[in-house]
Amino acid sequence: MVFFIIKPYLYGKEYKKSKGTKAPKSHFFSSNELKEKYKEHYKSKNYRLALRYYFLYLISIMEDSGMLYIDRSLTNNEYVNLLKKAEIDKGLTVRFSEIVSIFEKKWYGLIDVSSNDIENFSGEINGFLEVINESQ
Repeated sequence: MVFFIIKPYLYGKEYKKSKGTKAPKSHFFSSNELKEKYKEHYKSKNYRLALRYYFLYLISIMEDSGMLYIDRSLTNNEYVNLLKKAEIDKGLTVRFSEIVSIFEKKWYGLIDVSSNDIENFSGEINGFLEVINESQ
């Protein structure tokens, strides 16, 4: 019971219980801000954070293109399932699923990320983004 009273103070005055609705865009970094954060962390050789910000950049671009919407209550695999249900091109869904798999192994597996890893990962994302741009 105490947690429910304290919870708004832990998360700030803006705290509201999630009901699975789309969060306002203003609560997230823009695509450009995410790409800048990626570059910043890449330059400082913090490759794990660079990987994370580039993945978030991809999610943001996908939202901008109308492929999905950002909802902090969803997992990466739930995003993959939403793409499958939305009947997005199967090839895109498979590629996105592969990108999610790479990201989760590196991020959640606490595996060291090298400059080679980030180059390969960003190459996968850039290829995916090219396909999205071609289809628009």
